[in-house]
Amino acid sequence: MAEKHPCKTALTPSGIPGADWAANPYYGCTHACAYCYVPKVIHYDDPARPWGRFVMEKENYLELLARQAPAKRQRGCAYLSTSCDPYQPLEQKTLLTRRCIEVLLRADFDVSILTKSPLVTRDADLLRGDRAHVGVTVTTDDEATRRLFEPGAPPIGQRIAALAALRRRGVSTHVFVGPILPIKNPRAFAERLARVTDHAILCAMNHRERTAELYARHGLRRFLSRDYRDEVREVFGRCFKVDAECT
Repeated sequence: MAEKHPCKTALTPSGIPGADWAANPYYGCTHACAYCYVPKVIHYDDPARPWGRFVMEKENYLELLARQAPAKRQRGCAYLSTSCDPYQPLEQKTLLTRRCIEVLLRADFDVSILTKSPLVTRDADLLRGDRAHVGVTVTTDDEATRRLFEPGAPPIGQRIAALAALRRRGVSTHVFVGPILPIKNPRAFAERLARVTDHAILCAMNHRERTAELYARHGLRRFLSRDYRDEVREVFGRCFKVDAECT
């Protein structure tokens, strides 16, 4: 039997703008993003099992959610997810995120999703209409950079194709360029993304202590400068309605 992580609650209050609740059905993540903030936030430090190398279902998560969601006086928007990607490769087998979406919608919650995975397109039938919104994270236009910073995450082209597929199927979407990684051609990148979604959110590299050595080792320090971030933001502002920017 696959290992599962203990779970006491399925919904926690969220500090993310526009999201009232956070729903994290998985523990861990296999994207192995160099800039991931989660280990620091949850004080995870296990050299024998590095963060980014494992993921597991939370024990009894669906049952907890089915009990707790209808009991909340305030419904609002539930965000999947804040400490993991809700569309881990494991999701293809478990359908845990899909079942969570079904529970939340039945309980009159809105649902907001952020993912790097094209697997989200599987659930477009649930996500159409004004009760759900999907953000797809695309941080760079360069596969070598993606492999350096996000070695376990799906390729860039698959994520962009997912945005296009969701749009065709009537799902509200945005692209999340966060953190802004080194981009070879910001203008062409923004124009490519603008063909598959109307909205963008940009976010700077906020956890530099996790990536400073990586930038230095590969001669990428200039991509941490304010000038570079301002250039990218200006280019995206010409192509998009930029709904929000993280500092």
